[in-house]
Amino acid sequence: DANWKADFTKTSADIQWFLEKETGQKVDGVIGIDLAVAKSFLKVTGGIYISDFKETIDEANLYEQAEFYAETKFFPGSVQKASFLGAVGKQLFEEIKGLSVEKKMSLVQSIVEMLEQNEIQIALNNQTAAETMTDLGWDGKIYNGKCGVDDCITDYLYVVEANLGVNKANYFLNRNIEQVVNIGLNQVERVLKISYENTAKNTNWPGGDYKNYLRVYLPKEVTLSQIKVTDVGDMSNFKIYNNNELRIKEVDGKKEVGFLVIVPIMKKRMVEISYSSKINLVEKSKFNYISYIQRQSGSGETGLVSLITYPEDWQPLQVQPAASLVGGKLLFNQKLNKDIKMGVELGK
Repeated sequence: DANWKADFTKTSADIQWFLEKETGQKVDGVIGIDLAVAKSFLKVTGGIYISDFKETIDEANLYEQAEFYAETKFFPGSVQKASFLGAVGKQLFEEIKGLSVEKKMSLVQSIVEMLEQNEIQIALNNQTAAETMTDLGWDGKIYNGKCGVDDCITDYLYVVEANLGVNKANYFLNRNIEQVVNIGLNQVERVLKISYENTAKNTNWPGGDYKNYLRVYLPKEVTLSQIKVTDVGDMSNFKIYNNNELRIKEVDGKKEVGFLVIVPIMKKRMVEISYSSKINLVEKSKFNYISYIQRQSGSGETGLVSLITYPEDWQPLQVQPAASLVGGKLLFNQKLNKDIKMGVELGK
């Protein structure tokens, strides 16, 4: 529960504070992992037998068994007096020790993939080591890069969710993100749409309504226009948030916008956030739009579609990554399975 702050290096400090108060022990840093990491390791090791529970755990059943044991059963008679996940972790480390050289190489590759996808995050107290983790993008720090050229705007997006429903509704959730970026001569307008589908059939544990405290991190200078949540099954049923329902503040050089979104069982809901920034391209002949989209660890597979429009007499000179040109608009169709950098150089 100490893992609350969006920046993992800040969360690491909180975790270390609690650990020291509880045990008196100081550590050199914190390594955060989640079930996706255990699943990737099981893909290398194969199934493992957990004697305390008389269960064989593999990549196919890990999530289901974790949900069953971690919350509903507490191991009477277990000699370790540990949780199911603790028992899995202990046995997994034992299996790793006996891996062949070939499988150890596969494990190293899996670890790097998990680091790139933010499923493993490493926050270290040693300054030199910490800077290396930041340079690699492995520490979960909120990204604060800037444009390296003139006539440029740096955009940023980080969607951070917290399930406050005392359930495991996340397991039943499908999520997609769509963003429209309209580059005009005097401003850059954005419309961010986050679609949620709660596939849980009933409110019985571990399912239920998804009570999501949503925090969206944007460039601090943007002006918010509107935040709306719509019932996709009934577009006439929508909610527009007023100021007292939003918590807006500056955090780590970004604008944090926090609010509660509830997605009932067997429902689809869409969050729509409109915001803009001022620019001046009237006497310019070139302009660069750079966007950094950060991925929350443990957020699962999320589709990401980005549509960028620009003034009629302008054209894209360079685009990264590859995009489709549809009706004079740039279309990026990606998966948010790691942090994404996007860039467009425009000229006329």
